[in-house]
Parts: sequence; structure tokens; C-alpha cells
Amino acid sequence: MNKIILIDYACHPFSLDLANSLAKKNIFVTYFFSENINLTGAYYKKFRSKNLHLVPIKTKSFYKYNFLSRRNSEIEFANKIISFLKNNNSSKVILANVPIDPLYKIIRFCKNNQIDRYFWVQDIYYLAIKNFFQEKKFLYIFFGFFVFKYYKYLEIYCFQNSSANIVIDKNFLKFFPKQNIKSYVIENWVPLIKKKYIPKKKIFKILNLKKKFTFIYTGTLSYKHHFENLIKLAIANFDSYVLIFSNNKFIQEVKKLIKIKKIKNIKIFNPISYDKLHNYLNIADVGLVNLNNKSNNVCVPSKVLTYYLNSLPVLASMPLSNLASKNIIKFKTGLVSDPKLINLYLNNAKLLKENTRLRKKLALNSKAFAKQKFDILKIRSKFIKILEI
Repeated sequence: MNKIILIDYACHPFSLDLANSLAKKNIFVTYFFSENINLTGAYYKKFRSKNLHLVPIKTKSFYKYNFLSRRNSEIEFANKIISFLKNNNSSKVILANVPIDPLYKIIRFCKNNQIDRYFWVQDIYYLAIKNFFQEKKFLYIFFGFFVFKYYKYLEIYCFQNSSANIVIDKNFLKFFPKQNIKSYVIENWVPLIKKKYIPKKKIFKILNLKKKFTFIYTGTLSYKHHFENLIKLAIANFDSYVLIFSNNKFIQEVKKLIKIKKIKNIKIFNPISYDKLHNYLNIADVGLVNLNNKSNNVCVPSKVLTYYLNSLPVLASMPLSNLASKNIIKFKTGLVSDPKLINLYLNNAKLLKENTRLRKKLALNSKAFAKQKFDILKIRSKFIKILEI
């Protein structure tokens, strides 16, 4: 029996879906993730198979925005993976969403021990580091430039020294060397799971809200997301809710603005476990997604895919060249505008709010996209071909 290790540091639904599907193909899969970072709550417990071994790795707790303590925790994560590899036979390792320091350590170990390794590129971390430091010009000149160069070297090393690379957007390839490197493109997806719905009235009651038109934002707010437009959206639509399910330091900034501007229709809640999220998305009329221009080449927002699975039309403020924007436009699943064009963004929101027929059409297109693109059997076949098993 073939044995594979799949590492997804943050435990995303799509990588769990892949691990589970590979296990059903008579492949023994050990799935590692960070218990500290786990983004999907208890969702991973729903995946049970005799050929699937789920391993949450606990490391020392750390403050997310403390670079040194976070890095130490990430290296501890890598050391535990390497310890497992030393004591267990495995010929193939897939790495997704792994920060650069542990990614480098694991890939270097695998290379030195003739273990096939596959870098599944979800974000380009070295560009994100560059964007972060360039926002703080003084730090970038005297410190950040060297940090960026160091992590660029490490991430490119990982790309060059993988058995093959898998990117979620073909545009990512231009940021890595091309010579004699096997690279493949597989767009992300969301598991097509059977969902048990709780009545909308009950969800509104749980949230202590009245039923009214609802915009919803789920997931992380970070340096790459511009949230000022959420404030302007709420002000322009005072008779509607703007619900935000997130919890980090940027939420504190949103709360400050809400207080200063006396905004009453933005409601902020803690993140919802992925297995329950569909019930909260079900009360919304429109799903929101943001990405600033500087982060355009860094990532493809995956929350859009979650909206598609729940048949939600999307209101996006993102660069039009981003893959998520291209899909919104191509498949007519929502309305998207450049982050600089706030008036167009607000006009798009107004159009979605006032045009029920349009929302229904976009929702049907979102549902069709999910059905067409999220077939795990087709996706599994692509991975099996790349892994040569």
C-alpha cells in the first residue's frame, strides 16, 4: 500500500477532502496540521477512514503577531514532522500552507533522505513579507529588506528542490524559477458535503438579530485585506446588516472605527467552526471579499469558494487580475471592483441589494460553479497523476 504524508499547517477543508479521498483509493494518508493554528475547528473530526490518520501537532502557544515566538513555534512544528519521518517509512510528502521556516526544514530533510516532496503553493509568503515591511518604510530600509531577501531565498529553494510543485494560480509561476522544474496548476476547491440546515430564524435568534438584508464577511482580516470599505458599506446601507465573523488584532481596529463613527449595523462575531459555517452563511444575502492591490500576487481568497458552495452571490473589492476576480467575472457569480474604486463598490452593493432577480441568477451561477469545479474524484485523479501512484 502506498503511504503519503499530507501537511497542511492550518488544516483547510480542501486538503482534508483530498486526504480523505486518497485514503478511499487504498492509499494510507497521514495528515498533519497545527493544533494551535487550526482554522476549521472540529471539522477535521468528520473525516474518518481506516486509511486516514489525522495528527494535530501541539506546539508552544504564541502571540500571532510576535515574529520570534511564532517562528519558534513553527520550527518546533517542523522538528516534530521530521522526527516522524525519521521513524516511519514514507516515500511522498505534500506540503500546503506551511510557513517558510518549517517548509524549508522539511523539504531539505526530505531531499537529503530521498523522500519525494511536493510543494503545494497556496500563498507566496516572501512577497507577503515584502509587502508588510514596505508599509513601514524605515523598517524596510534598515531591516525588512534583508528579511525579505532571506525568506525569498528559502522559498525559492523549496520550489527548486521539490520533486514537483503545485500552484493554485498559474500566475504564481512567474515568481519562481522555471528551469527544469515540474510544475502543475490545480485551483482550490471546497468539499461538496451534505449539509444539515438549521432554520434561519433560529440563527438570527442565536445571533440576537432581527431579519433584514445581510452582507456577510467570514475569515481572517489581515494586512492583505482592506476593511475600510466595510465601514463605508455599512454607512451607505444603514438599514442592512454587515456581519463579520473574525477575531484578530485588525478586528480591534474595526471596533474602534465603529465606535468613532457610531455605526450600529456592523455586527462582529467570533469565527464559526467550518462544519457549522453553512448555517450562518445561509442567513446572508451577499458574501463579501476584500484584497488590496499590493497583495494581488500573494494569494487567491478562498472564502469566495465557500460562498459558492452556499449559493451566495459575491460582492468583491479586489484587483481584477486576481484569479478569484476572473472567476467571478467569467462565471457571473457576483460583482467585482478594483479596491481604489469605492464608489463603484458601493454602487455594486446597491445593485445587488435592490435587484432580487440578479441575486438569484448569481446565486444559481455560484451553485453551478461549485458543482462543476469541486468534484473531488476529478481533483484526486490530477493529484494521483502528479504523485505517480
